[in-house]
Amino acid sequence: MFRGGPFVGYTGPEKVGGNEGVGEVALVGANVTHLEPLDRVIPAISAMGTWSSAFHAKAADLLKVPAD
Repeated sequence: MFRGGPFVGYTGPEKVGGNEGVGEVALVGANVTHLEPLDRVIPAISAMGTWSSAFHAKAADLLKVPAD
C-alpha cells in the first residue's frame, strides 16, 4: 500500500505505512556482521513501511530479536 502526499506537513517522497512489525532476514550483504538469513528483526527507526510483505533495509536500521 503506497500513499502519496499530501500528509499534513510532509512534502517528501511517497511512503509505505507502518511503524511496528517483525520480519525475517532473507539475504545479507558481504559487510553485514550482526545479521544472518532467517534472523528475526524489528525496525530500529520509524517509517520503514511495515505494512508490506517484503522490503529492503539497511542492516543498521534493524535490530535482531530472539527467535523464541
